[in-house]
Amino acid sequence: MIDTVNLPDKGAIMARVGSSGQGKGDVAAKLLVAARKLLDAEGADHVTIRETARQAGVSHAAPANHFADRRALLTALAVQDFDDLAEQVETATFRLPPATPSRARAMADAVLKFALHNPHRYRLLWRADQLDLANPQLEDAMERLYANLLATTGDETRMEVPASTSRSLALWCLVHGYVSLTIDSLLSLQADETSGAPRLHAMVDLLLDDKL
Repeated sequence: MIDTVNLPDKGAIMARVGSSGQGKGDVAAKLLVAARKLLDAEGADHVTIRETARQAGVSHAAPANHFADRRALLTALAVQDFDDLAEQVETATFRLPPATPSRARAMADAVLKFALHNPHRYRLLWRADQLDLANPQLEDAMERLYANLLATTGDETRMEVPASTSRSLALWCLVHGYVSLTIDSLLSLQADETSGAPRLHAMVDLLLDDKL
């Protein structure tokens, strides 16, 4: 005899499963995978709701159940990518002491590596015209990366010093500028003429003057 008390409620099942038989989370995940493929192939400007739905194999109306609009879809991608970038930076720097040139170089290398492997993803992170900058998840993901930057320059422990925030900003502008120019093929990866070190390392050392 079947114990009907332990059977799952049919209404609860139907609430979790859409008419296509897929859970809401499954559809959202499929949409993000499809949108990411479009992003990686052609860049953010070519990611549309309609094409994302087509690539995901769902109806054109399905994305509206998960993402309010195209900006929300791109923001969801950016949240994932900021977390991915932050994780790679953390992995590259966590054994290195704060406020040291070696940590600054490691941070710069991690950002460059991420951008070279994922140029369209990196560009999207800084597209204010495409993202919802007030999205709490995006703010948290950006803050995670910024926290590592502050730790790299030692500014997290001395935020009362005005020069500290300028130091962090200067380092980030240098790294981001070099990385952006490189992935846009406006700079090539070369060694420094004097030291023979990677160009980015030499630039970081010049900025920090070998001391933080």
